[in-house]
Amino acid sequence: MNKCTWASLVLPTIVLVLLLAAPVACKDDLAAVALSEAKLLFDDGNYDGALAILDCVTSVDSPVSSYVLGLLGDCYRIKQEFAKAMQAYECALNKSQTSVQTDALSDLMPRLHRGLITCHIRLKKWDEVANEIDATSLENPTFAPWWYYAQGKRFLRSNDFKNGAIAFGKAIDFCTDNPSHAVLKDSKRYLAECSIETREWQKAVDTIVGLEATYKDLAATWHYLRGRALQGQNKSAEAIVEFESAVATSVKPDTDSDVKLARQQLSQMYRSSEQWNNAIVHLQALLNDYPKEGAVWGLELGKCYKDSGKTDQAIAAFKNIIEHFPDAKWRTWDAHFYLADCLYTLDRGEEALKIQKDFYEERPHRNSEYLMTTGRTYHYAANDPAKAQEYFEKFLSQYPHDPIARGVKQWYAVCQSQTGQTAKAIETLTALLPDCETAEEKAETLFNLAYCSYWAKDYALARADFDRVYAESKIDKYTAAAKYMVGDCYAKLNDKISARMALEGLAVEFKDTKWEKLAKDRISKL
Repeated sequence: MNKCTWASLVLPTIVLVLLLAAPVACKDDLAAVALSEAKLLFDDGNYDGALAILDCVTSVDSPVSSYVLGLLGDCYRIKQEFAKAMQAYECALNKSQTSVQTDALSDLMPRLHRGLITCHIRLKKWDEVANEIDATSLENPTFAPWWYYAQGKRFLRSNDFKNGAIAFGKAIDFCTDNPSHAVLKDSKRYLAECSIETREWQKAVDTIVGLEATYKDLAATWHYLRGRALQGQNKSAEAIVEFESAVATSVKPDTDSDVKLARQQLSQMYRSSEQWNNAIVHLQALLNDYPKEGAVWGLELGKCYKDSGKTDQAIAAFKNIIEHFPDAKWRTWDAHFYLADCLYTLDRGEEALKIQKDFYEERPHRNSEYLMTTGRTYHYAANDPAKAQEYFEKFLSQYPHDPIARGVKQWYAVCQSQTGQTAKAIETLTALLPDCETAEEKAETLFNLAYCSYWAKDYALARADFDRVYAESKIDKYTAAAKYMVGDCYAKLNDKISARMALEGLAVEFKDTKWEKLAKDRISKL
């Protein structure tokens, strides 16, 4: 029998017998011996043995009581019995507050607080986590940056950017006297990210001022984040400079995640301003650097070729996705969709339909995708909403609970609207509205509802509905499109002054994008 096994089986009994027989003065020594033996068992991973010994002395009021209770909490925490661990840590902290303060006890306190915070996190007692961190940071600021940094990361993982910014801001504040603190760099980085997500653009810019000189290893990151903030302020030209600097300053541009994000933003911005060749350069780089994501970047590259009039290259890009990434789900669907659009412009629509049919006949288990994809082709590329409606109806009758059924209902409603079934379209979309899962889905639903009135030529009601989309949506593509449609509705109501005001506002708000060009073109036709 090894020492640990012997201790876990025999020592608890010995300790208990001695405690019952010993005078008060000796109990302190026995508690210290028990703690020492329990530590040995704990260090060897024998947590049950350590618990058995500690349980015998938890009721003993001795100079080591706080340490006994703290180790008891550690045992329960590692065994993932967090409620018991939390109770032990709280008792240890209470005991510590009434004990004579020593250097050793001062060292113990932060460990007890960390353990208690961990238990609160694992039990999802978030208010207790925040209160505990605030209280302990004031008592012991040495560990405050770590605690607030960990709290901020938790908020970041749950997309709670507002509270994340608060936590990272506190971590930074507690680093004031220690500018080389290990969490300062990342706290500033994440504070900037949170500020961007909460649309506090200037706060993000102020957070990262001068950081590319202080933390040169993350120069690409600071340029990227500054670019995002400037982009949010509609300073497109300055944002492009920052994104290009992120690419240029990275030590490993082919693996740096911030360079990847910068290239992605650049490709979108260059496409919006119709600088096709620049967009293609960055998309091609992404395709080369991340071949496993070929469906992602290949699709964007194909769309760029298509929009720039390079139809043959676009067709090749979309066919490549269909052939080499057949299981890329919605990107494969979109590849079929855009391929059909290209082929229809060349009067080769039947070829597109045949490619879709052949592809899905080889994959009969994906029949729902075939109905959806072919419906979209008839709707957009073939401009035949009645035929598209047939396919969408088949989809919804056969696969009402499919994950993409809500999206199909959107397209189905648009087809209803375009074929004169306005009341049915409104009914379909209104039923979707209460259960929208994302801000984008809600924006799309409201936009399509507004379009129902537009297709019915009720331009006054459509104008009001598009105004609602513009006011409530935070999704740029719907906000911009809604503002454009507001101007168009005013024009159709012969209110040229209001139409001009709406379209000029759109051109300013979305400067250096396709919407500026579309707005100016529409103004020229008033």
